[in-house]
Amino acid sequence: MSATLCDQLIDRGVAELQAERYAHAARTLAEAHELAPNDAEILSLLGLALARSGKTTEAGPMLARAVELEPAEPGFAMNLAEWHAAKGEADVGIAVLQKALAQAPDRPRAWERLGDLLLSAGDAPAAARAYDRMLQLDPRNPAGPAKICTAMIAARDWGGLADISRAWSTVAPESPD
Repeated sequence: MSATLCDQLIDRGVAELQAERYAHAARTLAEAHELAPNDAEILSLLGLALARSGKTTEAGPMLARAVELEPAEPGFAMNLAEWHAAKGEADVGIAVLQKALAQAPDRPRAWERLGDLLLSAGDAPAAARAYDRMLQLDPRNPAGPAKICTAMIAARDWGGLADISRAWSTVAPESPD
């Protein structure tokens, strides 16, 4: 019975997170946490809800514990990395994501988030490589082309931009984009 209730609370908490009702999500996920205090998914979601509702001091230990329990889960690492980035610790967030991606390199969203952090930290060439890996894994990502081009412009990689332009013109020669 409690597993079903816990799943319902997680689903409700996720819906509240998606609706950007972070304080509500935190309360709902705290109920789930009481039922399953060592569930990595609940810890990560609750930490994310707390962080987004401004309770960053409470969020950190939960996010770190989720990654500790399931280090190969990039979603949990992304939440911890977001927390570090919000605290001005992009380098720590980058390290967290790199470690998770070493164990699970097939997660395009994690590569995208790594690219975002690298770009914000000023490492445009590494960001472009992360975005390139994301696009290899998810070529239909609508944000991918703009992100890799932004990183290449920041890196002043004019040759890379020209290569991309040529490649795209052969894929969609009639497109005005």
